[in-house]
Amino acid sequence: MKYAHIISLATILLVIAPITLAASHPARVRPTPQASVPAQAKQRAVLRDAQHTERLARVKGIVRGMTSKLDNLSQRLDRQLDNVERRLEALTAAGQDLSVDTELDALRQVITETQTGITNTKEALAALADSESPRQQVAAVREMIKGLRDQLVQIRNAFHTLQLAVKDDVRSSPQPSISPTL
Repeated sequence: MKYAHIISLATILLVIAPITLAASHPARVRPTPQASVPAQAKQRAVLRDAQHTERLARVKGIVRGMTSKLDNLSQRLDRQLDNVERRLEALTAAGQDLSVDTELDALRQVITETQTGITNTKEALAALADSESPRQQVAAVREMIKGLRDQLVQIRNAFHTLQLAVKDDVRSSPQPSISPTL
């Protein structure tokens, strides 16, 4: 029993000391849960608003990038069509008999449809960027982009068909002879 007084002293210190420390140091007293709930809710709301604003800024950045890519795609399609028409005119001027009007018209039609789809997709992207809840409009934009991919495959096939038709016409008609001038 020589250690009994130490055990009782330790028990007293463990039970009484926290109570007296809490009373003597008000900074260590934890606030009641009822008092901190509105403050925590306000902090969560502010954090949620900040995250929402950050997400909207990221969405707007992504939309700007996608719009820029769509503009570049439209310009490339115009350039490619101009190059094809210029080459066909050069072949015709060189004396080649080409009958690729139907293939060229089909190519123009597919490119026109694709550019209309690009314009519609850019408008949908602009509406998505201006929206407060873009999540609802993402599915529609995604479907439009899938449609553009399908149209690009059609354009590639139309270019290929035109290329084969030009090759067939060039092979079937003999090269005009150029008489040297003396």
